[in-house]
Amino acid sequence: MLGLLAPVHAWLNWSRIERALREDRPLPAPALSGVLAVGIVVGGLLIFAGLFL
Repeated sequence: MLGLLAPVHAWLNWSRIERALREDRPLPAPALSGVLAVGIVVGGLLIFAGLFL
């Protein structure tokens, strides 16, 4: 699921930043970065638990 979400996240961020640059506005904060970070940490913990516990 995270593998599908990452390219969507990148495309959304790119389009938002591109629009902000064209309209001479401040750059927006990344959207969905927290969700991706939490998902990666949870996935890593599950892999760790599966290998060592």
